[in-house]
Amino acid sequence: LPIKNPAIADVVNQIIPWKIFTIDQWKQGLIPLWNPYNFSGTPHAANWQSAVFYPLNLLMIIFNFVTGWSLYVLLQPLLAGLFTYVYTRSLKISYFGSLISAIAFMFSGFFTAWLQWGTLGHALLWLPAALWAIEKSRIGLTILFLSLSLLAGHLQASLYVVLLTGIYCYFRHRKFWLSITLAIIPFLLTAFQFFPSLELYFYSLRSQVPALDWFQAFRIPISGLVTFLAPDFFGHPVTRNYFSDFSYVEMIGYIGLVPFLLSLFTLLIKSKSPHIKFFWGTVIISLLLSLKTPIAN
Repeated sequence: LPIKNPAIADVVNQIIPWKIFTIDQWKQGLIPLWNPYNFSGTPHAANWQSAVFYPLNLLMIIFNFVTGWSLYVLLQPLLAGLFTYVYTRSLKISYFGSLISAIAFMFSGFFTAWLQWGTLGHALLWLPAALWAIEKSRIGLTILFLSLSLLAGHLQASLYVVLLTGIYCYFRHRKFWLSITLAIIPFLLTAFQFFPSLELYFYSLRSQVPALDWFQAFRIPISGLVTFLAPDFFGHPVTRNYFSDFSYVEMIGYIGLVPFLLSLFTLLIKSKSPHIKFFWGTVIISLLLSLKTPIAN
């Protein structure tokens, strides 16, 4: 079919049909374990991106599908902004500073580019909620938020959320075993999703593809860093003038020019708070592991 934006074809071809099937099965009182409509039938609940057990699927059960799906998608930036605001306020950041933080996160390039998938955003938005819970020493809530991230439909994003939360817990409380516990218990609580998906992965063709090939294909080229300042420097898929050899949505790192400059300003603060050092360390390590560098190799 002729489409305006070729970058989001997966949403129409996969994500929405899977969600329609999921909701239809739940409404019939059935657990959507098997999808008879793909090929000769495929596992459905074990397909992580179908997010069969994610609680916010209730929106599409309560409302008609179009309304429920619209709310489902639009809740991503809303919840991400709300959780970020509450978290930054817990760090004694001003109301205005917290508002800037929330806007920068909820309307960042990542959230915007992946918004219509309804998976990556929901997996990521629980990160600031988990960090807030750690600040308040509410470990049970932290585990709940991490478990919700794991059920949201994108394992890679959730792995980053769990990993960063565990490291942040050690940074704040200096309790190694508590950090390890936070990283393990959410997988046990969501074992009904995790183990079937793991089994499906090892039965799938994807598991036979060397992981190194995928890693090499999706590392960020050094030139790609310019999109952190100007996201459409290489063009845009919708206007069909994109001329880079790497994926627009996969490489997006834009957070807004003003937030970017404000983040650089924190480097000039003489008495840096531990949080500034922690998050700058996170940025540096993430880039070292993501860019096409010998360290990443």
